[in-house]
Amino acid sequence: MKKSSIIGFVLMLTVCGFCGGVLAVVIGLNDHSLAWLFETVYNWLFSNILAIQIVCFALLFAGSLAIYLVCQRRRRLYAEDYDRIDAKIAPWLDIGIVINSSLYIIMFVLFSLAVQTEIRGWETLIFLIACACAFVMEITYIRLVKNIYPKRKGDPLSIKFSEQWIDSCDELERKVTYITSYKTLNALRYVILGLFVLFMLLGITFPIGVLPQLVLAAIWLFINVYTLVVSRKLSNGENLE
Repeated sequence: MKKSSIIGFVLMLTVCGFCGGVLAVVIGLNDHSLAWLFETVYNWLFSNILAIQIVCFALLFAGSLAIYLVCQRRRRLYAEDYDRIDAKIAPWLDIGIVINSSLYIIMFVLFSLAVQTEIRGWETLIFLIACACAFVMEITYIRLVKNIYPKRKGDPLSIKFSEQWIDSCDELERKVTYITSYKTLNALRYVILGLFVLFMLLGITFPIGVLPQLVLAAIWLFINVYTLVVSRKLSNGENLE
């Protein structure tokens, strides 16, 4: 191990420890203000959850649909220019897919807040409608990509869609996917570690319990175990499909 790497690692731990200590002191000194702020936001969310659901659903779905229409227009405009169609549409497709995925996530978060006290009819209805619209848009985006890139294969309603999609990609696209997944996995580990520290510090002021840490620990353990299992199977030449 290089000496510079050891020094860098020690410096990183020192800086992180210092920042964590400062944050803990700030939280400890302002615990009453933070508790009041947390309670205020919490009560506001619960009292306006239906309106927040409707607004988030309308904005995200409209954004996803608008970007899809832009992609369709550009596909027709550059239909004969394959070299330019990728540069003109791919960035918009990425943004549209992210917005559509955000619709799923935000609706699940808001619905989980809504049902903490009781099962609510209108909140449940908006949640189901939003998820259905997001699912339809997801399939619509996949079909658009398949129209732009005819070599892409895969049934979006199949549980093996991811495998079918990867199999239809060329070598460069697979390499990009694998590297992206690897970097995302590494970033996720740092995110989980950061959330561990955050929840630990928040526990000084708010009665959040140990459930957040237990969930993070379960996710982290699953990632490590699953990565090890897949790695061993690949090393032994096994087929993972």
